[in-house]
Amino acid sequence: MLIPNISHSEKWKQFFRRDIGRALGYCERIVGLYNKLAMSSSDIKTRKIVAGVIGKDTIGHWRDVQEIFKDFFGVSCLQCSEAVKNIAKGIPCEIALQKTSLSFDASTYIKELEVLMLILAEVYRGSGIARPDIDVSVIVEKDYNTLLNNPLHIIRVLKGLYTSLRMLLPLYNEFTYFLLITRNIDEEVFEKYFNNVDMEMLNRFGVRYRRIELCNKTLIFTHDRNSVGEKVLLLVSNIYRFFKLRSHILKKFIRIENEKEKFLENMLNTANNLLKDLEIKNNQFIYSLMFRNARRRFARAKYIYISTHVRIDRENCKTRIGSVEIPYKDFIKYVEPYMITGLLHLDNIMSKNNYVEMVLNVYIDPRNISYR
Repeated sequence: MLIPNISHSEKWKQFFRRDIGRALGYCERIVGLYNKLAMSSSDIKTRKIVAGVIGKDTIGHWRDVQEIFKDFFGVSCLQCSEAVKNIAKGIPCEIALQKTSLSFDASTYIKELEVLMLILAEVYRGSGIARPDIDVSVIVEKDYNTLLNNPLHIIRVLKGLYTSLRMLLPLYNEFTYFLLITRNIDEEVFEKYFNNVDMEMLNRFGVRYRRIELCNKTLIFTHDRNSVGEKVLLLVSNIYRFFKLRSHILKKFIRIENEKEKFLENMLNTANNLLKDLEIKNNQFIYSLMFRNARRRFARAKYIYISTHVRIDRENCKTRIGSVEIPYKDFIKYVEPYMITGLLHLDNIMSKNNYVEMVLNVYIDPRNISYR
């Protein structure tokens, strides 16, 4: 068993309650805080929070606090710099902030967070697990009051958000990793690595698969439409996009990296090790064939992305790429290391008479391709 915990019902419950629930809670909490700030923008207390001051004193990071609210929440504090200087001179906070005002602009972060919140809620709901009855407004009010005493609390909250989202990504979470690599997987490959998985148990959590026959009762599994598995893949894609949003001030306090690139680099190393362990010979031939017949491709320093058309002859059980045909079993042998690491997925699978046509998308180590 490649991932032992996926065979245990209680572990799946923990995944939904703990991992999905925590990320959903942070999204609701921060969107709720944004709405609280917007609805109380004229309140002197809200202006005090965004200005980044504590009582009669200023804090060393007041510029950072203002920049965080501007970058992440789209909230600009007008004339706040002057107010902070006046507070430092001894002018009471309530008087110094009277001439300030808040301006709310569209925030890409909040928009992306609202999308993540909706997807997370759908995943949780689709799992069939009852969510604890938590009043988010109480948590938001507590955050608001904490920010009044220490505006740097916003950094702790955002760190919690990024950590909860990061821990849902396939590089760190065995359940999202499992759902990623089983989005398109040959039946025999599935049984080889996940032979003890109870499909009925997965179905109870909304993880449903449909089977597509390719040739001679050879099947591939793919996530059923609108199933939890499909929604988790959408969630992962949106988290990757969220982590690619650029903010100098956030990166000053929070570890924000290109998580998709990290995943690809890690999995390409794993795929290369699998090629050696499985003793797959002459693999350059099939990968170079994909490369030469690619309808779309792009290269980075450590990988090449290839999208190519594949046709499977149902009657003869052969795979055609370009003008070359190879037995389906050989084809699966070559792509298995990429299938089981989440580097390969299939799109537009269509049956036409005695053929199955599809688009194969894969990330490959450039060293495994011959360019001659």
